[in-house]
Amino acid sequence: MIRLIEENSPELEKVCARDVFGTRIAAYFNTYGAKFDFLKVWIQLDENEAPTAAISLMESDMTLTALENADFEELEFFIKATPFSSLQCERGVMKKLSLDETLWGYVVEYKNLQPVDSEIVSFSVDFKAMYSLISSAGLLGVGDYLPWLSDITYRTNHGTAEPAAICENGSLSSCAAALFITDNAALLGAVTTEPSRRGNGFGGTLVRTLGNKMLKDGRRTELLCKNDSIVEFYKSIGFTVSGEWGIKYN
Repeated sequence: MIRLIEENSPELEKVCARDVFGTRIAAYFNTYGAKFDFLKVWIQLDENEAPTAAISLMESDMTLTALENADFEELEFFIKATPFSSLQCERGVMKKLSLDETLWGYVVEYKNLQPVDSEIVSFSVDFKAMYSLISSAGLLGVGDYLPWLSDITYRTNHGTAEPAAICENGSLSSCAAALFITDNAALLGAVTTEPSRRGNGFGGTLVRTLGNKMLKDGRRTELLCKNDSIVEFYKSIGFTVSGEWGIKYN
């Protein structure tokens, strides 16, 4: 059974604690709840009322987290009946839903504190400059400026996101963010550096600073990267591969 979540739910928290996709769903719901039309969150329950999956639809972007014992036939029917522009979940789950991924990559996890020069990192970020940098880098899921600005500002103010930056001479050189934060986990992303400033280790400094901060607060800390050479960069700064993600665009 799949039902719409209309209030805080221990069942939702339980199923969302399992992976990076649940982190995203829970962070959205913890921020916006059920009071805004642009966000809907559903939960799947088995015959014993135990949670087996959760789905969010933020505007038209769908995210799914599912346990091994989820009813994938029901999930497949639900997803195909629900209009979306993108769907993101575990790559293995995508296959169980008989869906063809458009892109895939690796989930990498930051497990140990790393030494880092965090004095050059600022947590006060010019969002307009950040958007310009990440959109010019072609990062996935950025979207149009005003919706992106509204979301990142609102969630930063509510503690479910935290951007970071390195600036030189008043100009943004590099940025990253804990894009989604819950009590138990954080998803990092939006990592990029202005082309003329690459090679100075800024990206690694930002990611490790955020990773150290999240780990010290007891949060599982993960990041999604493409299935290309970038995964070796993340391995070099303290991450290990823990899974695979897939995304499907309609």
